[in-house]
Amino acid sequence: MEPGSLGRGIERLCHDLGLPLPGPFDQDWAWQLPDEFRTWDFFMRYAKAYFASDYGDAERLPLMDVMLDVANDFATADEALGRRAWNVVADILRATRELHRRQLDDWCAFDDPLEDCFAISPHTRALYAELFGSRA
Repeated sequence: MEPGSLGRGIERLCHDLGLPLPGPFDQDWAWQLPDEFRTWDFFMRYAKAYFASDYGDAERLPLMDVMLDVANDFATADEALGRRAWNVVADILRATRELHRRQLDDWCAFDDPLEDCFAISPHTRALYAELFGSRA
């Protein structure tokens, strides 16, 4: 990916999906989105945009960051809603497994016991094993 393309990808996502632009010193745009952009309706908008557009890696990588983070928020607050969101994310990850392998690995938090991990870590670990086998 070209230098700076991820920043341009985030700018395009913000424009296309009506999201706030990151500030000049924001490094964690996906995790800093306000709650109003972390609803089920927005989550489904992200999922639809993932495939229903001409997005490349520069847009899909940060979009997946948002979807994983929001799915984790849902799983923390409401197990059933978290499971629904995870199923959506898992379907996308199965279809684009190599692009998001690092992100999936991050959310697995393999170096930590599950009780210290993210709410979706049990799901991410199971999907990682399904897609890639055991972690090398």
